[in-house]
Amino acid sequence: MSLTMKNVEGFVIFLVIFTSTAAVPQLQKALDGREYLIETELKYNWHQAWHECARHDQQLVTIESADKNNAIIDLVKRVVGKSHNLWLGGNDEYSSSRDYGRPFFWSPTGQAFSFAYWSENNPDNYKHQEHCVHIWDTKPLYQWNDNDCNVKMGYICEPNHFRETYDQALKQKCEAIKITNSKISTEFDQLHAKQSLEFDSITQNVAKVNEDWKIEIQKLQNATQIAIQQIMENHEKKIRDLSDNLLKQLQDSNEQLKQSTDHMNASFGEKLKGQQAENNEIC
Repeated sequence: MSLTMKNVEGFVIFLVIFTSTAAVPQLQKALDGREYLIETELKYNWHQAWHECARHDQQLVTIESADKNNAIIDLVKRVVGKSHNLWLGGNDEYSSSRDYGRPFFWSPTGQAFSFAYWSENNPDNYKHQEHCVHIWDTKPLYQWNDNDCNVKMGYICEPNHFRETYDQALKQKCEAIKITNSKISTEFDQLHAKQSLEFDSITQNVAKVNEDWKIEIQKLQNATQIAIQQIMENHEKKIRDLSDNLLKQLQDSNEQLKQSTDHMNASFGEKLKGQQAENNEIC
């Protein structure tokens, strides 16, 4: 079966896309919980490797402890299967010395090496041209070597030191803000609860004063009504007593008048009767 030119072109495009996709290094999680990006293709000098890491918003790896070194060795074993030429982030600042003890520095941080995993008789600065640090494929123990910075190798990247430091500082600030906000919220809730209790107490006191006031007003009204009733009764009694006394006086006066009239009539009748008798005798 023959292939048309269109089929061939499609296959080539697919192969290019597949190859490009497959060549992109992926983040790998190590035993220390951190993620590293490992490029195994031997086509980058040290500076190119640095730039590649930067393009992924990362940096060439720094190894400051045996624990971190062991985690990276374990990761390389799992990803590559054996020791491999991989650029690290260290260099000797292009020192001309061939002293094995010459200082090396981690470029991402500027810090001098506090830990190293050199292979035997290294770093030797062979021909005064070896200034950059890498894991050496000729050493099965994944030991380090100094080499010409222009040699093509793979590389190992890790999260950017400054961004990681910034993120950590930002995280700490955020945590501090959360704690402060939580404290303020707690204090506000406590103050609000206290004010609510005080308000409830004041409300209860006002209600009690109002109730007591109503009771006192009612007592005063009752006392006033009783006093008025007593006054009215006293006035009525005085009026009755005065009326009774006046009536008795009138009755006594009438009786005296009657008696006086009767006496006068009787006396006048006797006189008239005597006069009549006298008249009868004379006439």
